[in-house]
Amino acid sequence: VGSTFWFEIGFALGGGQDAQHPVYARTPLAPQGPRLQGLHLLAVDDNDTNLDLLSRALLLEGAEATPVRDGRQAVLALKSRPETFDAVLMDLQMPVMDGYEATRVIRQQLGLTEIPIIIFSAAVLAEERQRAMDAGATRFLSKPVDIEELVAVLSHHGHG
Repeated sequence: VGSTFWFEIGFALGGGQDAQHPVYARTPLAPQGPRLQGLHLLAVDDNDTNLDLLSRALLLEGAEATPVRDGRQAVLALKSRPETFDAVLMDLQMPVMDGYEATRVIRQQLGLTEIPIIIFSAAVLAEERQRAMDAGATRFLSKPVDIEELVAVLSHHGHG
């Protein structure tokens, strides 16, 4: 159970001559400086590597991510501090409480209807996308995560 995020991040390897030739990223991060400055995002994924990579990529864009490992932890974080987060970035397949159920609870039981919930999944079936949207997701983005697309989505929803 779970998903995998893939990121292509550009950074220099080593020092000296190699530092002049950074590893190419498919999508350069923050080419015009941090575009998500001041955003605090709740990042939900059961894979520690995914959470770490997503948090680092968001930090390069100026955002802070609070990582949690499943939907239940996300619900608890939002229940105790709903005003803290500008958006939720959620994986679908997780133990304890999956992204579908967590999204429903956030919308229906917590009454948080305005906060953007952006679902990430490697699943690309139309039925799964529709199920996520029916649960209350704001957007559904495919993995691997494209930071440019994520920045555009957050900007579209009034952030960044």
